Amino acid sequence: MAIPRAPGADALRVTPHSVRLAAFAADVLFVLVAVLVPGVIAAGGLVWGTGWGTLGFLAIFLLIFALAFISLLATEVWLTGQTVGKAMRGLTVRRLDGAAPARTPAGLGWATARQSVGYLVVDVFGLGTLVSLANRRHRCLHDYAFGSEVLGRSQADDPSLPRTTTARLTDFKERLETASEELRERYGWAFSLWRWQARFVAVLITLLLFVKAAVTASPAEGRERRRDAREEGAQGAPAGWSDARLAAAPRAAETPPSGGLSTAATVGLFMGTAAVTAAVAAGVALGAGGGGDGPEADGGQDTPTSAPPPPTTSGQEPSLAGDYEDETGGFQLFVTPADGGGYHVTWTTAETFGTDPSGCEQNFGPDTDPAEAVVTGEGSRYEGRVVSVSLSGGGGSCFYQTHDVTIEVVDQDTLRMCGGESTTGDCPTYRRME
Repeated sequence: MAIPRAPGADALRVTPHSVRLAAFAADVLFVLVAVLVPGVIAAGGLVWGTGWGTLGFLAIFLLIFALAFISLLATEVWLTGQTVGKAMRGLTVRRLDGAAPARTPAGLGWATARQSVGYLVVDVFGLGTLVSLANRRHRCLHDYAFGSEVLGRSQADDPSLPRTTTARLTDFKERLETASEELRERYGWAFSLWRWQARFVAVLITLLLFVKAAVTASPAEGRERRRDAREEGAQGAPAGWSDARLAAAPRAAETPPSGGLSTAATVGLFMGTAAVTAAVAAGVALGAGGGGDGPEADGGQDTPTSAPPPPTTSGQEPSLAGDYEDETGGFQLFVTPADGGGYHVTWTTAETFGTDPSGCEQNFGPDTDPAEAVVTGEGSRYEGRVVSVSLSGGGGSCFYQTHDVTIEVVDQDTLRMCGGESTTGDCPTYRRME
């Protein structure tokens, strides 16, 4: 169905693919500069507090970037019909009737939805841009869904269009500030967030132009060459490659107009692309969640591996039962199953005769009966009390005590015991004795 065109819309030109891609790249770079410092600080702070690692940092930073990309560009399109990148290349976003987005709440909703749902969902994370290769107006899938198109004009078409990138950015900044002021006069504080974003973009453009001027400052000969180039441009030569491409592109009036989709077709497009996008996102999430067993799978950090289950008894639950010896060979652990569950653990020195404390003299009476000294737990961690048996002097006498400890299962043949006066070092390791 043909749609009536706004006056002057057909004088604009169909945007070449390369020019629109260059504008998009400039927008990405601009937003990246805008969020680089705050994004790194925010993502780094969250990762530092959670220990998510490199992948967690990248995920948080990309989320911050995506939110800024959506919000800043939607504000720019709503207030000026352009983004920073499109202003640099002489492009503008138009509705199918050729009109710029309305500077109303409805226009803001349209611009935001186009920038978010359109780019991420309808375009299936960018794949929908390939549709522009198959139609003469070079419209992407999100353009069909939201009834929009991107048109352009060169300096040859409109002599009032600033020739240089610096002049175009300055003009865009001024129009953005003017639109922001009109927004305040019309709606008051209601759209303060978007006015703040417009001011932020304007300030960042000012800073970038200042840096550009400082970097490109050159001796007198360089300034003379640039003056010659400007004089050549004033005689009618296109100011840049994008202007040259636009000047050679067909006008909108020379290209069959794009009709709008019916309501049913629009709903079908949204539902179909949403399903495909959800499937792609689910596939990526599953792949990321199940990929790799090495450090890279956890953001590049080395993480403790799960302890293999210790040998089983009776083919049932894992058992710690066995005799263990520390690395020096001077201390031993003897682990036996307890009747009520858990394990009795006896810690001895190598010189102590046997593991049965019944023949020892009770020089220091324990506050727990040895029969009640039990460690309990599951998996790779056990807690409770152990009995220590050590020499008490000459004559072969000994004494025993109980101690609160934590035992970690390192692997099926190795235990690490922490706590208790009877341990050597902080958490000595004991290997199963053959």
